[in-house]
This record gives sequence, C-alpha cells and structure tokens, in this order.
Amino acid sequence: MKVSLILPVYNEQLVLEEVLARYVKDLKQLKSAFPKVSYEIVAVNDGSNDASSEILNKYAALNKCIRVVNFDGRFGKQAAQIAGFEYAKGDVVILADVDLLNPEGILSTIFSRVVGEASNESEPKIQQNIVYGYREFIDGERHKQTFSEKMTNFATKVFGIDGNFVGKVNISAFSRDVVDVLKALPERNKYMRTMDRWVGFEIDTLIYASEYSKAEIEKKVQELKSRHSAYAVELAPRRDKVRENSETKLYSLAFLVCSFFALFMFIAGVISGKLDFAIIMLLGILYVALLMVSGMFYLRSVLLKRVGVIYYWGKKSFYNIKSILN
Repeated sequence: MKVSLILPVYNEQLVLEEVLARYVKDLKQLKSAFPKVSYEIVAVNDGSNDASSEILNKYAALNKCIRVVNFDGRFGKQAAQIAGFEYAKGDVVILADVDLLNPEGILSTIFSRVVGEASNESEPKIQQNIVYGYREFIDGERHKQTFSEKMTNFATKVFGIDGNFVGKVNISAFSRDVVDVLKALPERNKYMRTMDRWVGFEIDTLIYASEYSKAEIEKKVQELKSRHSAYAVELAPRRDKVRENSETKLYSLAFLVCSFFALFMFIAGVISGKLDFAIIMLLGILYVALLMVSGMFYLRSVLLKRVGVIYYWGKKSFYNIKSILN
C-alpha cells in the first residue's frame, strides 16, 4: 500500500522548509509503524512568485519521495488539490495545508483511521473511505468558531447540506476509490469540500488538538514577522491588490451613482419637456457611458479578487500570517 500526501503551496517560503521537514519525519514514523507502506509527497506549486519554487525543487532533488507539480499561474487551492489527485499514486491520499499547527504524528493518526486496527506486520486494508480532521483544541480549550463558521454550521443544518460540519477541515484523507470517482466527475471547476460528499462514501471525523499552546502560537507569529522583515528587504515592493480592490469598488459605486443622476435628469427632461432634444440625448448617452464605466471598474475588482495575486509588503501588514497559522 502507498500513501500520497498532497500539499498545495502558494507563496509559503516563510514556513515551507520547516513544514516539509516535519511531514517527511511524520511519514517516516508512519513507515515505521506500517512497514509494508510506502509514501510520497506531491507538492503543487500554485504559481508562487516568492522562493517557494526554489525550496520545493531543492527538497525534491534531495528526497526522491517528493514530487513537485508547477502551475504556470495562480489557479487557486481547489485547482491545486485536483492536480494533486491527478498526480498522486497512493492507495490512501492525504490532503494537508502547509501548516505549522498540526501536531507531530498527525499523518500516522489519520492514516490509522483509514485502515482501522490493522496489524503492523500485514498489508493494511481500507476500512474508511473519507476522514476529515478537525483541529479543535488549543491549550486544552475548544476552538472558538468564527462568525462565518457559525453561520455555515447553522445554514448547513437548516438546509441539510452538510450535517457533519463542525468547523474548518485542517487535514483530510481519501481512499483510492474516492479519488478516482472525484477525478471522473465532469465538473470543470470542482470544489472538494462539497463534492466529496456527493459521491456517497461514508465520512468519519477526527478531532485533535494543536501541538502548540497559545503562548507558543504568539511566539511563532513573532518569529514569522521577523522572517518576513528579512525577506521584505530583499524583495522589491509589490502591488497591494487588496487596497486596489477596495478602491476599484469605490470607483465603481461612484460612477454608478453618477449614472443614476444622469438617468434622473434624462427622465425629468423628457417628462417636463423643458430641455432641448440635444441635451436630453446627451444625458442619455452620458447615462449609458457612466454605467459602462461603472461596470468595467466592478469587473476589475472581481478580477483583482478572484485572479489577482495579493501581496502585503507594507510596514503595517504581514503577508499570509492568518493562513500560515490557521
């Protein structure tokens, strides 16, 4: 039996080496516990434009179990997961984030949930097809759900979409049967978090605690900020597309308001008959032009959000802290 670990990677240079070393160590422990199991890591580089690509290539050259898939642009985490499924050869496929908070040995733990109480000396057999891992406890205290998580939980219960939702999935494992079915689905833009429930396999849950305490998490954040400062000196300033997105939305709204004002003047002129025909026509043309400009700015804001690569290299902000310690 073979285990494939899929890691979607996007601009993770601050933590990538540490996370790779930890997961390689975890997989070696899994191999020790299950001698008849081999493993691989499929790292999908989702168009990173920091040093992530160089780090992945370096580790792949040193360790034959690491395979790197490089996108030629930013396509998003879901696309990276699907690409990982395409390249993964394992009978059990584990999907994890480039994350510093998962405890040591988590890969062995979730793999054991998939194969059940298998003998270490015999070939493991699939007992569970899908396992969701939820990192719910930090310092012995239950993770407080965010407002969005609470609303998602409420909505899924009301509409019966996902009755087992208890929070963000931090790690998940799938049998080869599930992976093959998901790959065969005809949807072009796949969203794994819901589609793996469509295929009819039973889902098990794994609740576990973070390896770090709250104080250690805060210390880790400070370390990452220090690393960021060192990298930021080397890199040229980047566009802050979050700010650009907000500004573009404001422009879109401003032109939309102006277009409605022009429309109001056009209608008032037609009804009153006090304006010349030429002025009324100019107001009509102005309304259409302002509406088109508003639409163009709105489209630009959508593209900045959905397609654009977002950077925070300012003095008051830190790129990707929340996703690194999620």
